Amino acid sequence: MAEEKPERRLAVAVLRFDDRNRYGENGIPTSVLFSGGALCIVNCKKNTKLNHWAKISVPMGFGEKHEGEEDTEDKHRGELIELWGPIGDYAVELKAYQHHYGIMPCKYPDPSTWGLTPLPAEGALDAPPPPPSTVG
Repeated sequence: MAEEKPERRLAVAVLRFDDRNRYGENGIPTSVLFSGGALCIVNCKKNTKLNHWAKISVPMGFGEKHEGEEDTEDKHRGELIELWGPIGDYAVELKAYQHHYGIMPCKYPDPSTWGLTPLPAEGALDAPPPPPSTVG
């Protein structure tokens, strides 16, 4: 029987490569953007001392404290989805904030809902335009 995984959500975070602490072999302390200071651990093998922006996956209840709820290690484990680049790089920071605020990735509505008129039949584009009407 397969073990059921808890629901997760995407988040933008800063992987703290400049922190000397490591959890396990590759566990990097990570700050999740606008989570009230909640930290998690993300596994990453990149060898650098520069902090990096990343898209990660965290448990649904991450950063929330409920009375009587036990604090498990799994609740503080994030999964690396995409490593974007170093802190201080304008293009990377722009991408991080656009993802956090839902500006990126851009999601267009289904083309069938656009209400566009269909294209003219093949060959109709090559025909000369109709003569202008002369109103008396």
